[in-house]
Amino acid sequence: LFDLQSIDSAFLRELPVEGVCRMAVDVARFGTDSTVIGVRIGGVVVRMETIQGSNTIEVSNRVAEIALEYSPEYIFIDSVGVGSGVVDQALMMGLHGVVGINVAVAARNKERFRNRRAELYWSLRQRFEEGNISLPEDDIVRQELMSIRYSYTLSGQVMIENKRDSKSRGVPSPDHADMLAMLFDDSWEDIEKFVERSSP
Repeated sequence: LFDLQSIDSAFLRELPVEGVCRMAVDVARFGTDSTVIGVRIGGVVVRMETIQGSNTIEVSNRVAEIALEYSPEYIFIDSVGVGSGVVDQALMMGLHGVVGINVAVAARNKERFRNRRAELYWSLRQRFEEGNISLPEDDIVRQELMSIRYSYTLSGQVMIENKRDSKSRGVPSPDHADMLAMLFDDSWEDIEKFVERSSP
């Protein structure tokens, strides 16, 4: 899905640190997968933090600490599986702009994409191709992005290789890449319909 040149260009690119501030959280609990928290301002990833072996309460507390530091307009949190607990905790804390993201649901553009995961990743790919993203160089991020494969359904929808298949060929879960796909989702013109709770 991503070519090496566009990834490396994003590592070297300097963009103005201005514009909307958003956070995204890809949640894992234990095992080899990692929870990854990211913050962007405009097209620049200003923070990317990895947490391993923490429970949902610890992750939620860390999300709250980082949100307090950056005051993001929205916080996108993976709500599939254990991530739903972090969404619930964030809402109970009263964090502003919490949005639970379920990548398995139908895409907004159902004709073109198999599901929201494919739609999010395709949007991220376009960011890299157009040069609208800058992030700190990281070998793990490079490897994860390079591991993402896509294909087409019989009806012509874009689909991303599922994690079960990728793990069967020895590829670990793309935790950083999943976070970036949520972080750079720009399809939120009608976001107020999806915000589960905003600040009082």
